[in-house]
Amino acid sequence: LRQVLTIVENARLYNRLQGTYLEMEQKNDQLVRSQSELRRQEEEVKQLNKDLERRVAERTEQLKSAMAKQQEEAQERQRIEQELRVARLIQHTLLPKSVPELEGYQIAAYYQPAREVGGDFYDFLKLPEGRLGVIVGDATGHGMPAALVMATTRGMLRAGTQTSDSPSEALERVNNSLYPEIPPNMFVTCLAAILDSRTGRLQYANAG
Repeated sequence: LRQVLTIVENARLYNRLQGTYLEMEQKNDQLVRSQSELRRQEEEVKQLNKDLERRVAERTEQLKSAMAKQQEEAQERQRIEQELRVARLIQHTLLPKSVPELEGYQIAAYYQPAREVGGDFYDFLKLPEGRLGVIVGDATGHGMPAALVMATTRGMLRAGTQTSDSPSEALERVNNSLYPEIPPNMFVTCLAAILDSRTGRLQYANAG
């Protein structure tokens, strides 16, 4: 009986030992799987960090490039604005500083370009024998091209009006000289007049 009990006890202990061994194997498998999963997650985290660093570096380079481009554009705008301010100053110096005073007449002028510079212009010319030349014109377009044509036309009109007896003759001379010098898609509209302050006679001509 003692031997039987010993065998039974041994069998019971063996079963417990087997159960414990199986449980340890299961836990060991779980641990191995957990370690494998952890390594896999670590690899994913490393890859994500690399991707993040790469994207941050790319974004940083993009921002640097964009900021450099914006700075260049800002400098270019400042340069253009400075040139336009100088052009506007030059253009205003070409306009009459004051209006002439004629007994019996009231003369006023107002000038406001649509942009910094433009193609509009006017001028007064004191002519012999109490006569006054008046010129009002407009070169097509806006900005620097119109301003350049305006300056050229103004100089030609001043010379043409002072050497001509009538506005139409002055405009014809200027037209013949100006036409070959400007682009074909540009033109100048102009009104030229000569006022005889003694008689009140006004001669004028319109041109385009």
